[in-house]
Amino acid sequence: MNICKLKKIILLFSTALLISCNAGTGEGLDQNGKPLSGNNSIPLAANFNSVQANIFTPSCATSGCHSGSAPAEGLLLTEGNSFSNLVNISSNEVALLNRVEPGNAADSYLIRKVEGTASVGLQMPRNRPALSTEKIQALRDWINNGALGPSLSSIQNNIFNQRCISCHTGTNPPAGLNLEEGQSFTTLVNVQRLFDQPEIRVVAGNASSSFLIDKLENNNLGGSRVDQMPLGGPYLDQDTINVIRDWIDEGALNN
Repeated sequence: MNICKLKKIILLFSTALLISCNAGTGEGLDQNGKPLSGNNSIPLAANFNSVQANIFTPSCATSGCHSGSAPAEGLLLTEGNSFSNLVNISSNEVALLNRVEPGNAADSYLIRKVEGTASVGLQMPRNRPALSTEKIQALRDWINNGALGPSLSSIQNNIFNQRCISCHTGTNPPAGLNLEEGQSFTTLVNVQRLFDQPEIRVVAGNASSSFLIDKLENNNLGGSRVDQMPLGGPYLDQDTINVIRDWIDEGALNN
């Protein structure tokens, strides 16, 4: 065998070896090829964005489990879908229990499944390491604090009712904005605020252009745009405001 032919054989062998090494098995990736390690830029905390990034996405919304067109038990836990499939929704296995009962982690079926105390079925995540004590506690705290998430009913119960309707109520509310249940949607979404600037309180699909967000985040206020809300504070933390942002960006539905 001449030297030239030997070099070609070595080159072909090396190329094949390199391809086989880089191809991978897909282990540790979701169905979209993304790592299952969670979003390390969001620290673990008792809020919906953190629970999604650190628990649902890496441990639950994996291939063959709670993702895709036919998720296990009809429970889709991918980003943008998990909240509406969990909160105040009956579980398939025990219909008398909601998957997440706001304010009541002990009676939320989700907690029983991740703790392994459910009366039927397997502990979740299935065929994966159990959630850490810290992650389960974050889930418990999020639920016990009201399970705030990007839906109007959740925002109404956890924010408007708690922090806003002491002022924004009745037939003559400040700035004509009534935030009582049954009124908030029609006075917010795609409605122009009062006074001299034609700004929309909530622009469905665009939180950054919504006057409500400017009022909560203290963006370019003063003049006819007046003061940050809630008036005089304490103001909403950014995690809470981000839930309202998510609701708006997802279409500001009357949900």
